[in-house]
Amino acid sequence: MRATLPVVPADPNHSSPPAAIEIRRQIANFGTVPASSQPPHEFRRLIHAARRSETLVTAAFTVAVLLLAVGAWSLYRAGVRHRITADEALMDQASYLSGAIGTSVQQQGVFAARTLLHTWNATLERARPWPSTDSVHQEALREAIGPDMPDLIPNRFFAGDENGWRTTEDTSRASDPELMKLLERSRDSLPKTGLFRMLVIPYGSDTSLVFVMAAAQPRPGLVWYGFDTPLREFRDKIIKVRIAYLASSFRTLRDSLKQRSTPADSIPPLAISIESMDHHSLYATAVKPHRPWIGSRWISGGLAAEITVSVEDAAVPVLMSGGYPADPTGKIVAAFAFGVLLLGVGARLSLRTLALSRQREEFTSSVSHELRTPLTNIQLFAETLLLDRARTPDEQRGALETITRETRRLVHMVENVLALSRVGRPAVTLVRRSERIDHMVRDVLASFDPLLRSHDISVDVSYDGDDRAFVDGDAVRRILVNLLDNAVRYGPEAQTLRVSAINRDHRLQLSVEDEGPGVPLADRDRVWQPFERGADNADSGTGIGLAVVRQLVTLHGGNARIEDGRKGARFVVILPCPEPSPEESA
Repeated sequence: MRATLPVVPADPNHSSPPAAIEIRRQIANFGTVPASSQPPHEFRRLIHAARRSETLVTAAFTVAVLLLAVGAWSLYRAGVRHRITADEALMDQASYLSGAIGTSVQQQGVFAARTLLHTWNATLERARPWPSTDSVHQEALREAIGPDMPDLIPNRFFAGDENGWRTTEDTSRASDPELMKLLERSRDSLPKTGLFRMLVIPYGSDTSLVFVMAAAQPRPGLVWYGFDTPLREFRDKIIKVRIAYLASSFRTLRDSLKQRSTPADSIPPLAISIESMDHHSLYATAVKPHRPWIGSRWISGGLAAEITVSVEDAAVPVLMSGGYPADPTGKIVAAFAFGVLLLGVGARLSLRTLALSRQREEFTSSVSHELRTPLTNIQLFAETLLLDRARTPDEQRGALETITRETRRLVHMVENVLALSRVGRPAVTLVRRSERIDHMVRDVLASFDPLLRSHDISVDVSYDGDDRAFVDGDAVRRILVNLLDNAVRYGPEAQTLRVSAINRDHRLQLSVEDEGPGVPLADRDRVWQPFERGADNADSGTGIGLAVVRQLVTLHGGNARIEDGRKGARFVVILPCPEPSPEESA
């Protein structure tokens, strides 16, 4: 049945004549066509096998990432332990160096102080006239054991008891009452019988060291005896000399390791502090001792001082072979991330390979079954004609129509496969011509006529806008063929298909609406991919029809989408139709 509705008024901005909306309805039932659905059990077997393989790949990826994480964690913990061990070793080195400096300073200081005290005590025992400071000092140098005794130059010598003091020299800096006053402040620190002790006595802005010895046999006027010397004298001739010796050892070791010289070559790259027991500073480097690599030792006996040493960065390569271990966290994180990336790429490639393999198997199985059905029908009805089983003209015509219909189905499937393999190649280009839209639609419907009649399907066709479009006619026909085949395949028997063509503003919109179950929103992008089918129709078709549509539409620079129809799904294709150039129009 054909009917023509009233003419739609033309767009005043459009130069083409108004177009009529034509509705074409065909209802026929020449018998049923054998079903061509894929056996469900075959697809289930393929899907289950694919899922097992994908699960194995996912499990392998997870296990590999876990193993990589365990390895990275082990490396991190090993690096942390290595750094902790290095810290402990450097702290031990600092403690050792503080002990070495303390021992060396103690030996040299006690050696120098006791030599002077022994000479002074011997002078007092001889009861000679009260000597001068210089005479006692010179006598001490003559009696020194060996030439290496540090030459401490005293300010003066003194002797006395709680009642008063007598000095070898009376200077304006400290008279006998002043010395008494200063020593009284440290009376509790004065040594007991026969012992030796060093005291720090500040003199305003200056500081002196007082070395005091308690007489072995005290007597009136001689309970303690000793001498004082400037602190700088003790620093320059004992402390700095021992540290310079340590610096020389560092330079020798550094040179043996072929390392570059330190910024301060005169001292070792250490922070050193020496304080007396009453917290007076005896010596300190410009850099104060600090953590983390710090150690301290006490000088026992008469000197009674604390040596604190911290290792500086420049000393680490000398004290530790290979230097301080670097923090491995950044490298481990980078290696772990790179490893996960490689594993992810490998897993993705594996999953992609499995997916392609599954699609190939599904496609092969689907195409084999799709081809088998029409071939079986062709063979059946051809043998019917060959054996003269179709006795009446109607039966013969029905057999020929079936052979023709199934042959067209085979041609349609073969063309789809060829189109899918060709589209996207650089050599494939569109051949645009000015085509009548109604002629293209009628050609496609004519080729589908036997199939539509066999399923008792009617078609409503409507046109709107310009009657001609500048498109590739063969591509548009292929698009309509696939959309109609999809609608017939997934729609019910005796449904009504609605085909619409709207050509306005240089855009051709084609739509095919069926009365099937529709396409879920989650599947509307996926079904356009090759070999993909809707989740509810995974056992039907080859999955290449809509992929061919999408690729042909893309070649035109258009787009395709799926919408909700009145009952089922509406497949909409929009194709740009530019104005042809004069050469193309000619």
